[in-house]
Parts: sequence; C-alpha cells; structure tokens
Amino acid sequence: MIGYILLTHGPKPGSTNIRNHPASRQQVANLKAFVDAMNWVDVPVVFDYARTVPSLSALPNLEQSLERAREQSNTVMIDDFRRIFSNCPRERRVDLYSRLMGYGGFFRDIQTRKDIGDLGRNYVSMMLTTDPRRYLKIVTPPSPSRSLEERRDQTRNATQASVETRARSADQKAAGLQKLRESLEKEEGKVSLNRLAQAANDAGVKTTRGGKWTAANVGRTLKRLDTLEG
Repeated sequence: MIGYILLTHGPKPGSTNIRNHPASRQQVANLKAFVDAMNWVDVPVVFDYARTVPSLSALPNLEQSLERAREQSNTVMIDDFRRIFSNCPRERRVDLYSRLMGYGGFFRDIQTRKDIGDLGRNYVSMMLTTDPRRYLKIVTPPSPSRSLEERRDQTRNATQASVETRARSADQKAAGLQKLRESLEKEEGKVSLNRLAQAANDAGVKTTRGGKWTAANVGRTLKRLDTLEG
C-alpha cells in the first residue's frame, strides 16, 4: 500500500516531513489508524500541495504513485476521495473522475473502503455536482479491541482477496488473448506469439499491469488456460 495525502491550504511545505502541517494532521491520523488496524508496517506516504486541482496533472505525485501501483499490482490509499474533488472546479470534475477511473483497481479510500471504480452512482453524482466539503467527516478509527490473531486473520483475508482479484484479471486477459488468436488464425493461419503480441498491442489491449505485450508474457498468460482446462 502507498498512503497519499493532499495538502490544499497552509504554507507550502519546505521538506518531506508534513506530519505537523495544518492540512495534513487529520489525514495522517486517519491513515495511521487504518494502517495500525491492518497490522501493516513501513507503509510509504507521498503528498502533493495544490490549492486547486483542475486536473490530475496538478497532482504529479499522485499520478506517479498510481502508475507505479498499476505496474506493481499495489494500491494507493487516500483517507477520502472527496478531498480531491472539493478542490476541483465543478466544470472539470467529470474529466478528473474519468482520469482517476483509469486507475480502477489500484486507488481506494478509507471513508468508503471502496475502489474508485466501485463507488455507487449516487455517491459519484454527489462528488461531481455538489460541494463535497460539506460532507467531509473525520474517519472514525476502527475499534482497537480486536485481538492480534483477529488482525492477522484480517490481513491474511485481505491478501488472499487481492491475490484472487489479480488471478481473475489474469484469467480474463488469457481468455481475451485466446479469442484474438482464434480470430487471427481464421485469417492468417497459425500465428506466432510475436504476431499475437503485436496484434494485442495494436488493438490497445493492456497487460494486467497496464503494459505492452511481448512474446514472453503472451506465452505465460496463455499457459493459464492450459492450467484451467487441465
């Protein structure tokens, strides 16, 4: 996990130590409560300073972290998505939301405990059409009464869920490549892995990590079908 903090007021920080910055205190507390509840350690935290957020490019560290999370199948966690939209001009919120949706599966918040791509329609409408600052609330830290073993179980369950999600995504990619291969072979006869990789890239199909296809990763992905069918 990568923690993310957005500073929208107060002095521009002169260093990477933002723990006592007036705009970060509640966000730091919210992230710390969540990390402690999950029994995680050494979670990196990045931040941006922006008084207004007209586009994702105004938050370069968030954009870079989301790219890295997609490449590494990691997650960027903010305490509340609405912090971003409350400082975005209303006429630009749809574009910003569309950009962030491109990182669905890798961007979550503590307030909803959901991924950016899993938010309900009413919640998204509220973020895009009203002033979200009216709704920002302090995140209540999870109860600390759970035993160490219960927290470990929760961590194991979360890890297992993440593994299963990545596996389903990989299976879907394998099935898509197989359909593409069958389509090509109807027109061209037997196709090589290089040809299949080229066709997938030309069609704009991305790997599970958002990258380009090569003969090597096409071969590994198609082997999943042999395992599933076997």
